[in-house]
Formats: sequence, C-alpha cells, structure tokens
Amino acid sequence: MLVRTIAVISLCLANCPFLKADVITSPSQLHQDTIIQTFESYSVGTSLPLSFRIATLSSNINMSVQAPAYSQWSGIFEGKWVGASSGAGQNFFIDFSTPVSQFGMGILDVNLNGNVLRALDVNNNVLESVTSSSTNPDFPTGSTGGGYSLFIGFVRNSNDIARIELLPTANDYMGIDTVSYYVTAVPEPSSLALCLPALGLFLAKRRRARH
Repeated sequence: MLVRTIAVISLCLANCPFLKADVITSPSQLHQDTIIQTFESYSVGTSLPLSFRIATLSSNINMSVQAPAYSQWSGIFEGKWVGASSGAGQNFFIDFSTPVSQFGMGILDVNLNGNVLRALDVNNNVLESVTSSSTNPDFPTGSTGGGYSLFIGFVRNSNDIARIELLPTANDYMGIDTVSYYVTAVPEPSSLALCLPALGLFLAKRRRARH
C-alpha cells in the first residue's frame, strides 16, 4: 500500500500545478509542449510590434529584429534577436491574448543591478517579479561591458500570466531571444482529487511510524 501511495504522490508531483516552482532559469523547467518563438524567420530591421500566435511583442521605443551578432548560449541566444540598434532605456512588453501559465526567454547582457522582469495578470496586478543583482542566482549580472546571456522566466499554478514586462535600468542595454510560453491544460477533476488524499495518507503513515 505504501508503495502505491508513493507512486501516486510521485505522479502528483509531476502533474499537480500547485507544486510547481515560480522563477525558472533553464528551458528544461518548462513543459515539453512549450511554444518556442525565435526571430530567424523575420527580416533584419523588422520593427516592433511583432505578433506570433497568442503573443504580441512591443516596446516603449523603436526596436527591431537585429542581425546575428551574439551566440553565448546555443538555442537560447543566438542568430537574430530583438533590441534597439544602440543605446539603453528600452522596455520589452509581451502581451498574451490567452493567459499562459509558463514563460521564459533568453536575455542578452545583463550587466547592472536593478533590472526587473515581471509577470502581470489581465488586471495588471503583478503576479511575479524578479530583480537582477550580482547576488541573485535567478537573475544574475555579468561583468560590466562584457557580453553574456541567460534564460529566465516564471512557472505559475494556473493560466494567469497575461503580460510580461522586462524593465531594464536606464543604463543597461539588452536584447531578447527565444520567447517561450505554455498554456497549462486544466487537470481532470479525478486526477486532481488523487493528489490531496494520497498526500494526506502518506503524512498520516509517517506520523504513525514516529509513535
């Protein structure tokens, strides 16, 4: 019976949405059916906004698809990318016509503390927020003047992310690539109902074992 209980709990850990993490730093933490959008199919110089499937990418300043220049992380930041041709102060906005539960993207050249990545719901309430810092392993900074890329995003319990904002500090110049997102399927009630009873049974057995 204990073996069966552990097996059920293992299944729940893999499928129950309330057991997911929030900030992610690798594409392997996204669902296998995640939609991945690169910019290889766009002509260099194509201006924002760009719409693809349920997402629209825009900015507060004139930005466009840039020519291949950096390849710090294969599959994350390579080939064509989106950013300003020069200067800093750019904000990136990604709006979803259908809210998503998972999001991630590659970011070029995070050099300074204080850059913010956040997820908002349909009412513009902030759901998740992470700030770059030399001491933050989720959103680290590189050496000033150097170039490197990272992957960062969020995994939520439900489809409530309607907007992503990347808000760099005034002096940090960035680019983005490999926009990834996923709409979580609503779990079957029977599957969800298995999680809590199985977990309760397992904890009860552990308490009895201690006495």
